[in-house]
Amino acid sequence: MEHAAEVMVRLAGLKPSGGVDTYHVVHDRDVPVPVVVALLERLVPIAIDLVAAKPERPSALEALSDFYPGMTAYLAHRRRFDDTRVRARLGPSAVSAPVGLDYLWSGLAPRDRPRPVPLQPQIPTTVS
Repeated sequence: MEHAAEVMVRLAGLKPSGGVDTYHVVHDRDVPVPVVVALLERLVPIAIDLVAAKPERPSALEALSDFYPGMTAYLAHRRRFDDTRVRARLGPSAVSAPVGLDYLWSGLAPRDRPRPVPLQPQIPTTVS
């Protein structure tokens, strides 16, 4: 977040073009899928196993998770936001720090509760 805030402050200090100026302020590194999986496992009491290919028949838990399309959709596609205009106006930015599990957890964890202890796998789930 610090990197995005710095970029936004720098953009706000530039002279407006007189038209509509739209900039995509994005992190310059992808968050690895295993980090997202570890975060999901902290948030809900399930164990997720990453596999290379989708099985022919989903498990009961996989079918249930597909019932809520917002959950599994994030694991099924890749997005790349174009920050060309930001780089054109500000030049190449300094490399920002990678986004890790502790960083993501710090934005989601309630401040008054301790960090949960990871559960032992009980129901294997396949995500491709």
